[in-house]
Amino acid sequence: MKRAAMTAAMVLAATILAVMVLAAPAIAQVKPGGSGEARGPISIYADRLETDDAAGVVQFSGSVVARQGSLTITCDRMKVFYAPPGEEAANSSPLSKGGREIDRVEGFGQVRMVDGDHLAVGDHALYLAKSAPRRLILTGDARVWQGRDSLTGHRVIHFLDEKRSVVESAPRQRVRTVVHETGAATQ
Repeated sequence: MKRAAMTAAMVLAATILAVMVLAAPAIAQVKPGGSGEARGPISIYADRLETDDAAGVVQFSGSVVARQGSLTITCDRMKVFYAPPGEEAANSSPLSKGGREIDRVEGFGQVRMVDGDHLAVGDHALYLAKSAPRRLILTGDARVWQGRDSLTGHRVIHFLDEKRSVVESAPRQRVRTVVHETGAATQ
């Protein structure tokens, strides 16, 4: 009976965590000008979930798939870092109701974000939720598509509040952008 209660507690904790984890990354959609509003329930699937309340870190590992509405994020491993707690929240777990605020979220290995006709891929993704300005940074052969249009660089930085992006190249490489004309006749 203890095992069943423990399993139920872990499922509840994972559900609460999922709501907290994806509420912030949903704001960092690849889709420029996205509303950033919550878009329904959040689901996160992984082979393993590990929490460290003292360090304020929650880690998902093993074929991570996170979904909310039309947004899907996949990666090998996802870590969520919480801001240091205030005095009243010093003893609260990130999984507890009204837990701490998310500081940053990192995705490692084969990161892929899809939202409608928007796609972004890279080796690493970093979402800085508390640092001003808020930004999403893709590194390691970062590539972004909107429909048929694309851009590629070593590092893509999307400034969320400013709705602007910067693409940087690696040494001896160049940024590449492909933009298709709309309404152009094809032959």
